[in-house]
Amino acid sequence: MAYGNLGSAYQALGDFCKAIRYHTQRLAITKEVGDWAGEGGAYGNLGNAYQSLGDFDKAIEYHTQDLAIAIEVGNRVGEGMTYGNLGNAYHALGDFGKAIECSTQDLSIAKEVGDRSGEGRAYNNLGLCHLHLGEYVKAVTYLKAQYAMGMELGLTHMLAQAAMGMGVALRLEVQADRQSRQGHAAGASQAPWPHGDPSALAYQDDRVDEAARSLQAALDGGHASARLHLAHLTFEAGQEDAGLAHLKEHLSWLVQRGRDTCARCG
Repeated sequence: MAYGNLGSAYQALGDFCKAIRYHTQRLAITKEVGDWAGEGGAYGNLGNAYQSLGDFDKAIEYHTQDLAIAIEVGNRVGEGMTYGNLGNAYHALGDFGKAIECSTQDLSIAKEVGDRSGEGRAYNNLGLCHLHLGEYVKAVTYLKAQYAMGMELGLTHMLAQAAMGMGVALRLEVQADRQSRQGHAAGASQAPWPHGDPSALAYQDDRVDEAARSLQAALDGGHASARLHLAHLTFEAGQEDAGLAHLKEHLSWLVQRGRDTCARCG
């Protein structure tokens, strides 16, 4: 347990190599004394440490061993959390199908055992998977469920996280819809497309407004990158001055932190 606590402390400091060293020592002792619960915990911490280092294959290896022990000892809460960890690792590898499979298991178990926070975590993971797959309506559905959970539990970090995901998903949905309409409008001589349909345009305007509200809520909740998405959203809506203002504020935020480049916007 002492080695495990040291490993967790170094992990919190971001020294993942030292964390791995201590979690490995804990793992050896738990195996020696037959402490199955401790062994599973050591595997889980090692998986998280390797995940933080970007070694997702190694992380999956350890999380899979943690999962096997959780199932063996009947630890349903631990089983759900491990499915969540596996989902994150598969997501990082770009295997969204496997990530959705694991996160769905996580959600099912969280509901079964009454783990409301875990349920919110699973909604977020599922929402982000569908976001990366371009399934924006599904993504928004899951992220709205997470937002409702955050409201119910009074968890500000969950609210901000859900708002960020919703804002991005809604922005990309509007962008994809505009591109689709423009493509259909270009070939409208054969088949008319309702690119000028007032009801369709009103729906799109509603989504833009909802995206802007979500991104502002995420920004207020501490997600600074939300301002970059606000810039894209306003530019795409034809509000160049507002978009430029958002970009200038984002640049100012970067400069204040001594960063002269931004990986997201170049």
